[in-house]
Amino acid sequence: MSAPKTALLLNGSPKPDGGTSLSLGSYLLERLEEKGLTTQKIRINSALVTPETTYKLLEPVKTVDLIILAFPLYVDSLPAQTTRALQLIARQRALQPNPTKPQFAAIANCGYAEAGNNRVALMICQRFAKETAMEWMGGLALGMGEMIAGGRLQQKGGLVRHVIQALDLCAERLAQGLPIPQESVELMARPFMPAWFYRMLGNRLWMQRYGRENQGDKIDARPYLPENETSSQDDDNS
Repeated sequence: MSAPKTALLLNGSPKPDGGTSLSLGSYLLERLEEKGLTTQKIRINSALVTPETTYKLLEPVKTVDLIILAFPLYVDSLPAQTTRALQLIARQRALQPNPTKPQFAAIANCGYAEAGNNRVALMICQRFAKETAMEWMGGLALGMGEMIAGGRLQQKGGLVRHVIQALDLCAERLAQGLPIPQESVELMARPFMPAWFYRMLGNRLWMQRYGRENQGDKIDARPYLPENETSSQDDDNS
């Protein structure tokens, strides 16, 4: 594996502000820039709008040395538009007579307490790299992603110290053309807090949000159940 000179961040977050995916990917890109790499960012959802914008996504893939895909977990997989982008890249590479062999790494984040929920999605990324003849450099998985929820990592304080350490180590290795080290994987997967506390906090925040956005509605309402079934279930719960 040779040291890359250029890196491309594909942000798969559907959020307009880029969400946690952009926070993680941008920090890694900044560290790679410090090591001399020329970098570029592309938001997938904005790119897959017209043939012209899609071309601006596909064209850099032909020549870039390192591709980093950052995305949130959607139903144990990648967001639909991110999957679509990978399909288009795969088709393009299949049609190229002599495609380059870029290095490919992925960063997945989820709202679940356990980072392990990203495992299948990262396996999909690894399979994509194999099928498209890219060099798989490994993947990082983050749980409790809502604790970051966008913005610059440097402004999050001590809460994200282990995340920054993981990305610093990752940048060091990727800049040398080496795979993501296991130490980075373990640091990134470290939870921000005990899982039980995270769930309790999450439930409380959801209830507060429900109270702000729904006035007078019942949170356990089931309006589409037949009336007799609703009455029967209410009787059972009384």
